[in-house]
Amino acid sequence: MALRRLEARYADVEKLTPDVWDNPGFDSAEMDIRSDIGAIFGEGSVENNANWNHQIFHSDDPNIGSLMLEPDDPYFIRIRQDARKEGIKRTKVLVEGLMRRVRERIAEHAAMAPAVAVRDARVAFGQLNLHPRIRDACIRQFEDGHYREAILNAGIALVGYVKERAKDPVDDKGKPLDGTPLMQRVFAHASPILKVNDLTQPTDQDERQGMQFLFAGVTLGLRNPRAHSLDPDTAEYAVEAVALLSFLAKVAQNAEL
Repeated sequence: MALRRLEARYADVEKLTPDVWDNPGFDSAEMDIRSDIGAIFGEGSVENNANWNHQIFHSDDPNIGSLMLEPDDPYFIRIRQDARKEGIKRTKVLVEGLMRRVRERIAEHAAMAPAVAVRDARVAFGQLNLHPRIRDACIRQFEDGHYREAILNAGIALVGYVKERAKDPVDDKGKPLDGTPLMQRVFAHASPILKVNDLTQPTDQDERQGMQFLFAGVTLGLRNPRAHSLDPDTAEYAVEAVALLSFLAKVAQNAEL
């Protein structure tokens, strides 16, 4: 937005005609430039303090302000036009410099953004009230910057905790259940091993089925890919994933066997 405003001011200046002395475009361009500098850089900024009264007019001729010259005097007309031309030239240089400063600030902000995101994610992680089993499984990895491993460990911890709460369930052949099949069986909405509600409300069946999908989904979508890939995760993604896994661990803790 700031850069576009300055580009518009530059375009305004380029349209000015110095041969027309009473061209209202000069006053309008001057006011817009002053206003935008204050809005973009701040009223107390160096840029605003240096240009708060900027004029598109500059002359070193000592006679430019003489009361002895008539407005229609050819010499006076010429030096006024020269002052306008020089003012346009200097104003374009000024606006170009301001645009360069804005671009530099945008570049600096972009360069700092990843570090800021990591800092904010670490602060957010520290404020999470994680389930103890999830926290203990992933806190060291997260603090060391190993975000993929933090998610993987949290996912493994959730699977292990569900197994523990469900008393190590097995399939029809007596084989211990694990991963997605474990979650589908333990939270099967029709006949769950761990019941997330007592079916006293009309929507309880929906909740049961939804939790079954969530438990199976995080195992399939969060734990499994990281067990078979070394692709890194960001700190922000890890915070959100771990928070979800922790939430489900709390659901499993409160579910009835």
